[in-house]
Amino acid sequence: MRPTISNAFNSPQRRDKTSNQPSDLKDSLLPLHAALTSRPYGWNLTVSPMRAVDSIAALRRTSRRCTVAIMLRDEPGVEPHLLAITERLGISVLHHLGLASMALPYDSALDLAAFLEARSYVAVIVDGPIEPGDLRALRRAVDMGTSPLAAEVRAIAVIDIRPHHSIQVQTRWKVHAMAVLAEDFRQYIAATRGQTAEGIARPEQRQLESLMARSGSVAILPKETRCYSTFIDVGLRTLFSNQTDPADLSLVYDLIGGMWYSPE
Repeated sequence: MRPTISNAFNSPQRRDKTSNQPSDLKDSLLPLHAALTSRPYGWNLTVSPMRAVDSIAALRRTSRRCTVAIMLRDEPGVEPHLLAITERLGISVLHHLGLASMALPYDSALDLAAFLEARSYVAVIVDGPIEPGDLRALRRAVDMGTSPLAAEVRAIAVIDIRPHHSIQVQTRWKVHAMAVLAEDFRQYIAATRGQTAEGIARPEQRQLESLMARSGSVAILPKETRCYSTFIDVGLRTLFSNQTDPADLSLVYDLIGGMWYSPE
């Protein structure tokens, strides 16, 4: 049911349509920007570009029993609402609250997220079932502007999705934030290859934590990414004295072994 969606790093506006050379592909990609900060509830990760469906899938790897609550942020008059979308597409729903909030099994949440690319909404990943009372508490937290993590002790992450592939992830534990960031690194490698992410490995948590420890932020610079036949050298900016600064570090992805390495 999930439609084919272009990789979040692809930017048709930046792609030179007159060039068909594979070596030009990376120069048309959007740069990755991510920042990690500590919060009273745990950690806050902002990352762009990233698709909501990829972030939900990344968190699935950290909990095999998860259920997902999806709640629209749109104005009440914006159509279609979630209930209409799920009924039209035959997506399985556990229960709903009005027209714009519902609890879904993991696979159904992925199907729904794939059709909400242009909408603003909140997805809450819960380790276990979401009952009607739980959904009401989560909706109330969103409406009041407080973290849904405080409303549901079993919630492991809250994904705030905005248009243009920008997301914010609230988590209790750093491992969940790093899982999302690792998935976006994986999606970036797929974009440089012009393929899906299937078969591409993610960086290890320790590698990403080492990068983020330098300044709390990291950017992937497509113009400083070097693609070779057996590996990809990914140029990174981890020190942000100036937005025009060049890469100060790199990670190498081995296309043969499917491993990430630091050249240091």
